[in-house]
Amino acid sequence: MDEQTTNIEPLLQNGYRYALSLTHDSQLAEDLLQTACLKISRKGGPWDIRYLITTLRNAHIDNIRRAGKLDFYPIDDEDLVGDVDMMLSSFDPELESALAQLQDDVRELLYLSVVEDYTVTELAELTQRPRGTILSILHRTKKNLRALLSSSPISNRNDPSSSTGGVRQ
Repeated sequence: MDEQTTNIEPLLQNGYRYALSLTHDSQLAEDLLQTACLKISRKGGPWDIRYLITTLRNAHIDNIRRAGKLDFYPIDDEDLVGDVDMMLSSFDPELESALAQLQDDVRELLYLSVVEDYTVTELAELTQRPRGTILSILHRTKKNLRALLSSSPISNRNDPSSSTGGVRQ
């Protein structure tokens, strides 16, 4: 394997995971990644993760606008393969439900922060938003997720603390 192939494979894997988080469909994610790679190649843009993610997001938004609507696909879709299938099967149904209630842009920030391990400063640069805005969005999102998960009957049943269901008074 040559050096260029070695350098681009992790980039494409990260891009595919990000595209999958946007589309929730493996074939659409592959198409989105291919479209983004073509755009980068045509423009002679840099082959780095920030540029790829921005291009993927813009291509996804273009696709949504062309379709004129936003389709939602179930996360447990049978078409998902390999590691993605294993990753999704390990999700808690309550967590899936809570994440589904988030807005797309908020879920995107949470994904980049938690799964892809971006810092708040990197997220601010990537999304072209102020750092403070990113901090407050992430804080509110995590707080809302905690509240949603702590108020579910299964979470309360599993919590050995008081009868308040683990919610601190």
